[in-house]
Amino acid sequence: MRAEWLSFFLALLGRVSPCIPSPRANRTESWSCSLSCAPSVSTLDPYRVKEVVRVKRRVGASVKTLAVARQWSEWRERVGGVRVVRLEAGCGRNSNRLATLEDGSRACVRYGVDQDQVLGETLCFHLAMLLGIPNVPPLALTKPDPSSQQWSAVRDSIEALRWSPDAIVSLTQWVPNATRVSIPAQLRKHMGAGVRPVSHVPWTSENMTSGDLSELMQWTDLILFDYLTANFDRVANHLFNLQWDRRAMDRATNNLLRTTEGHLVFIDNEAGLVHGYRVLDRWEHFHKALLNSTCVFRGLTVQRLMELKRSRSAAQCLRQVYRAREPLAQELGFLSEAQLVTLQNRVDMLCGHVQQCSTGT
Repeated sequence: MRAEWLSFFLALLGRVSPCIPSPRANRTESWSCSLSCAPSVSTLDPYRVKEVVRVKRRVGASVKTLAVARQWSEWRERVGGVRVVRLEAGCGRNSNRLATLEDGSRACVRYGVDQDQVLGETLCFHLAMLLGIPNVPPLALTKPDPSSQQWSAVRDSIEALRWSPDAIVSLTQWVPNATRVSIPAQLRKHMGAGVRPVSHVPWTSENMTSGDLSELMQWTDLILFDYLTANFDRVANHLFNLQWDRRAMDRATNNLLRTTEGHLVFIDNEAGLVHGYRVLDRWEHFHKALLNSTCVFRGLTVQRLMELKRSRSAAQCLRQVYRAREPLAQELGFLSEAQLVTLQNRVDMLCGHVQQCSTGT
């Protein structure tokens, strides 16, 4: 399982390069948001942080994207058909369980307090796939029906948990041997400092190791992703806690793990999108403070965001891939029209921030 997760991650992450794109970066080819026509991966030539770079397409990276799509489909197909043979405590909330499958692999079963949490978790995964962010574990939806072949072996456990057989639950890939992680000091000291002109960005490829740069890009992907989804149950929560705990930023980050290979894993995204948008007014100050802490980004993430802005297609693409990949999508539901407007607005705001970084204004 560990090897499988590493293969999945490396295939999608590809080569990491920092990016502060010019306004021309949004003039990329249009791409279909359908599963069969996934956007090509683009990478950026190495550069000094002060410089503006051009996006270049690479066939090899596109092949990697298709490989990841196949791996994701294979994992989903296996999980959808294999029997659950054991349920035990784990995976956060008491209502969740760590499942052992018949083939020996494991998965987190997330039984939300309400279906909005399951919907938020699910949509966050599909949005991460759209953006080419590989840090969110693969996910599939199912129903824990003890009369079905998949769940019959754990009937007693389901009844003891009082799970409804009609509830929709998410199965997410278990990441073994992962540890908790704190915000890097280099990034932490800039959180909330405001937008910095390019010439003042303190991080350059010259003074960072490849490992340091890779981790920084993952952290800035996390900041962009949590801003887009308005997920308050991760780094934003630490900023909130500074009101009474001055060491809050030093503590392990909520819902974030690091694998033994050093890759960050964004887990428990159920606060994103649905609930996050519902309480946005209360948390927006913290989301903006985190976003304003960085002007260094991964090239692929920026390119995808710019295309969603140019085409005005964030809602359309998310709906399309979600319904194409999830047979239970119609029953679980989708975002409201107001929430879809919020999603596109936040895509626009992220692109505005990136462009502001590139001009130094």
